[in-house]
Amino acid sequence: MSRPAGPVDVRDLDPAPVRRPSRETGGGIRTMSGGDGTTGGMRTTGFSGVDDPAALNRAGENAKQLASLVHSNGDVGDDAEMTMAVGSLSGDLWGGDLGVALLNTLESWDKQSRRLARTCGDIGDKCVTTAHNHVRTESANESEMNAVHASLPDFD
Repeated sequence: MSRPAGPVDVRDLDPAPVRRPSRETGGGIRTMSGGDGTTGGMRTTGFSGVDDPAALNRAGENAKQLASLVHSNGDVGDDAEMTMAVGSLSGDLWGGDLGVALLNTLESWDKQSRRLARTCGDIGDKCVTTAHNHVRTESANESEMNAVHASLPDFD
Protein backbone atom coordinates (compact mmCIF):
# COMPACT_ATOMS: atom_id res chain seq x y z
CA MET A 1 0.00 0.00 0.00
CA SER A 2 1.44 3.35 -1.00
CA ARG A 3 1.57 6.26 1.37
CA PRO A 4 -0.41 9.39 0.46
CA ALA A 5 1.59 12.34 -0.84
CA GLY A 6 0.26 14.61 1.90
CA PRO A 7 -2.02 14.66 4.92
CA VAL A 8 -5.38 12.97 4.42
CA ASP A 9 -8.54 14.45 5.86
CA VAL A 10 -11.22 11.79 6.42
CA ARG A 11 -13.87 14.30 5.32
CA ASP A 12 -12.38 13.98 1.82
CA LEU A 13 -13.47 10.33 1.87
CA ASP A 14 -17.13 11.16 2.56
CA PRO A 15 -19.11 9.80 -0.41
CA ALA A 16 -22.18 11.93 0.28
CA PRO A 17 -23.13 14.09 -2.75
CA VAL A 18 -23.46 17.37 -0.90
CA ARG A 19 -21.75 20.72 -1.01
CA ARG A 20 -18.34 20.35 0.56
CA PRO A 21 -17.46 22.99 3.14
CA SER A 22 -13.93 24.27 3.16
CA ARG A 23 -11.43 22.63 5.45
CA GLU A 24 -11.58 25.64 7.76
CA THR A 25 -15.23 24.99 8.63
CA GLY A 26 -14.57 21.49 10.00
CA GLY A 27 -16.91 19.70 7.60
CA GLY A 28 -19.98 20.59 9.62
CA ILE A 29 -18.59 19.20 12.84
CA ARG A 30 -16.92 21.44 15.39
CA THR A 31 -15.04 19.97 18.29
CA MET A 32 -13.45 21.28 21.44
CA SER A 33 -10.04 22.66 20.64
CA GLY A 34 -7.03 20.66 21.73
CA GLY A 35 -4.52 21.60 24.39
CA ASP A 36 -1.49 23.72 23.73
CA GLY A 37 0.61 20.69 22.74
CA THR A 38 2.76 20.76 25.85
CA THR A 39 0.37 19.41 28.45
CA GLY A 40 -1.54 16.85 26.40
CA GLY A 41 -4.76 18.08 28.01
CA MET A 42 -7.86 19.63 26.58
CA ARG A 43 -8.72 23.29 26.88
CA THR A 44 -12.00 23.73 28.70
CA THR A 45 -12.79 27.03 27.01
CA GLY A 46 -13.20 25.58 23.50
CA PHE A 47 -16.50 25.52 21.64
CA SER A 48 -18.24 22.31 20.74
CA GLY A 49 -21.12 22.22 18.32
CA VAL A 50 -22.63 20.81 15.16
CA ASP A 51 -23.06 22.85 11.99
CA ASP A 52 -24.34 19.94 9.88
CA PRO A 53 -26.10 17.17 11.81
CA ALA A 54 -26.55 15.18 8.58
CA ALA A 55 -22.75 15.02 8.20
CA LEU A 56 -22.43 13.85 11.79
CA ASN A 57 -25.15 11.26 11.24
CA ARG A 58 -23.38 10.00 8.08
CA ALA A 59 -20.12 9.78 10.01
CA GLY A 60 -21.86 7.75 12.70
CA GLU A 61 -23.45 5.38 10.19
CA ASN A 62 -20.10 4.94 8.44
CA ALA A 63 -18.38 4.19 11.76
CA LYS A 64 -21.01 1.53 12.50
CA GLN A 65 -20.46 0.00 9.04
CA LEU A 66 -16.72 -0.04 9.71
CA ALA A 67 -17.37 -1.78 13.03
CA SER A 68 -19.37 -4.44 11.21
CA LEU A 69 -16.60 -4.96 8.65
CA VAL A 70 -13.93 -5.22 11.32
CA HIS A 71 -16.08 -7.67 13.26
CA SER A 72 -16.78 -9.92 10.27
CA ASN A 73 -13.32 -9.76 8.67
CA GLY A 74 -11.02 -9.27 11.64
CA ASP A 75 -12.09 -12.09 13.92
CA VAL A 76 -9.98 -15.22 13.29
CA GLY A 77 -10.74 -16.98 16.57
CA ASP A 78 -13.42 -19.20 15.04
CA ASP A 79 -11.31 -20.19 12.01
CA ALA A 80 -10.90 -23.98 12.35
CA GLU A 81 -8.16 -24.18 9.70
CA MET A 82 -6.10 -21.52 11.45
CA THR A 83 -6.54 -23.19 14.84
CA MET A 84 -5.56 -26.57 13.39
CA ALA A 85 -2.48 -25.09 11.72
CA VAL A 86 -1.39 -23.44 14.95
CA GLY A 87 -2.01 -26.69 16.84
CA SER A 88 0.15 -28.67 14.42
CA LEU A 89 3.04 -26.29 15.05
CA SER A 90 3.03 -26.82 18.80
CA GLY A 91 3.12 -29.67 21.28
CA ASP A 92 4.55 -33.07 20.38
CA LEU A 93 4.57 -32.40 16.64
CA TRP A 94 6.85 -29.41 16.79
CA GLY A 95 9.81 -28.72 19.02
CA GLY A 96 9.97 -24.94 18.56
CA ASP A 97 8.01 -22.05 19.99
CA LEU A 98 6.35 -21.10 16.71
CA GLY A 99 2.96 -22.62 17.59
CA VAL A 100 2.84 -20.85 20.94
CA ALA A 101 3.89 -17.57 19.35
CA LEU A 102 1.23 -17.93 16.64
CA LEU A 103 -1.42 -18.80 19.21
CA ASN A 104 -0.51 -15.72 21.25
CA THR A 105 -0.61 -13.63 18.08
CA LEU A 106 -4.06 -14.97 17.15
CA GLU A 107 -5.41 -14.30 20.63
CA SER A 108 -3.98 -10.78 20.59
CA TRP A 109 -5.37 -10.16 17.09
CA ASP A 110 -8.82 -11.32 18.16
CA LYS A 111 -8.84 -9.15 21.29
CA GLN A 112 -7.71 -6.09 19.36
CA SER A 113 -10.10 -6.60 16.45
CA ARG A 114 -13.04 -7.05 18.84
CA ARG A 115 -11.99 -3.94 20.74
CA LEU A 116 -11.62 -1.95 17.50
CA ALA A 117 -15.05 -3.11 16.29
CA ARG A 118 -16.63 -2.24 19.65
CA THR A 119 -14.94 1.19 19.69
CA CYS A 120 -16.02 1.99 16.12
CA GLY A 121 -19.56 0.92 16.97
CA ASP A 122 -19.57 3.07 20.12
CA ILE A 123 -18.26 6.09 18.18
CA GLY A 124 -20.92 5.52 15.53
CA ASP A 125 -23.70 5.26 18.10
CA LYS A 126 -22.53 8.44 19.82
CA CYS A 127 -22.30 10.39 16.56
CA VAL A 128 -25.80 9.32 15.49
CA THR A 129 -27.23 10.05 18.94
CA THR A 130 -25.57 13.47 19.02
CA ALA A 131 -26.91 14.32 15.55
CA HIS A 132 -30.44 13.29 16.55
CA ASN A 133 -30.20 15.18 19.85
CA HIS A 134 -28.99 18.27 18.00
CA VAL A 135 -31.90 18.18 15.53
CA ARG A 136 -34.44 17.58 18.33
CA THR A 137 -33.00 20.39 20.48
CA GLU A 138 -32.80 22.87 17.60
CA SER A 139 -36.40 22.05 16.65
CA ALA A 140 -37.56 22.60 20.24
CA ASN A 141 -35.60 25.87 20.44
CA GLU A 142 -37.12 27.07 17.17
CA SER A 143 -40.63 26.24 18.40
CA GLU A 144 -40.03 28.09 21.66
CA MET A 145 -38.63 31.14 19.88
CA ASN A 146 -41.57 31.16 17.45
CA ALA A 147 -43.99 30.97 20.38
CA VAL A 148 -42.25 33.85 22.14
CA HIS A 149 -42.22 35.89 18.93
CA ALA A 150 -45.93 35.20 18.34
CA SER A 151 -46.78 36.33 21.88
CA LEU A 152 -45.02 39.69 21.54
CA PRO A 153 -46.92 42.76 20.31
CA ASP A 154 -46.01 43.99 16.86
CA PHE A 155 -43.40 46.77 17.26
CA ASP A 156 -43.52 48.01 13.65
